[in-house]
Amino acid sequence: MDNELYNPDDLDSIEELNYISTFEEDAVINDFIDKLREWGFGSINDMKEVNELFWFLANKGLLLSKLYRVAVVECIEQEPLYVPFLKMARHFNFYMMNHQKKQKTEVTALNRQVEQANQNTEEVRKKLLDVRMENVTLKQEITKLKLQIKPQSESAQVNNLRHELKREYNLQLEAVRRKNRPSKQLRIKLLHELMNPDSAVFSAYDLTLDFDAEAYIEWFRVAHRKINNPTMEKIREHYEGRDLSIFEEMVEKYNLEWADGDFGDDED
Repeated sequence: MDNELYNPDDLDSIEELNYISTFEEDAVINDFIDKLREWGFGSINDMKEVNELFWFLANKGLLLSKLYRVAVVECIEQEPLYVPFLKMARHFNFYMMNHQKKQKTEVTALNRQVEQANQNTEEVRKKLLDVRMENVTLKQEITKLKLQIKPQSESAQVNNLRHELKREYNLQLEAVRRKNRPSKQLRIKLLHELMNPDSAVFSAYDLTLDFDAEAYIEWFRVAHRKINNPTMEKIREHYEGRDLSIFEEMVEKYNLEWADGDFGDDED
């Protein structure tokens, strides 16, 4: 089964539609369509549902292979959605491949940290053993010299050291655990890409066009996020000299809906 990705710069959206049409009789596509239905995307009717599909794939860390793109086009009910979907799919795959490469590097680094933490654990055990041996030796010397001492003070010293070393080790492990949360980090990074006019994801939209402006805003609706003033300032600077009045009206209307909480019961 041919399931590998091709270079997103090889085809533009119209050529890719013609390319996809050659798969219409391929029975293999049905398996991918069934998978989309299983995920709840058997029928895609608007740009909000297209963006929800990308959001779903980002959470699962999945790329859109050639056959999956063919299957999605088969499930899209409105023909005007074909080109925006394919355009965004190329940028999405490029972003995901870079993220997975970076994530692999981070996982390798985390594994090294875990290995180091395990070594630190062994060092802690050895240090505690050395302290106990020193304590035994000290008691023997004190007994030999017949000095009056308070053993409990030495026990307190050992206990304090044990607690301090255990606390340091737990802090190291917690730091490793905090870094090993790729799914949430991915969602946050993807949203930051949408708010960055210099990113490849942002460049998929021309916000002077009604359709692209609406599709862009749908991302924030899916994420349940307000389009804040700093983001708008960056966008105005990026489009300096071009008419953004329609987009700004849409944003104002959307932010009012956001303030009223009119987004259903989906989780953020």
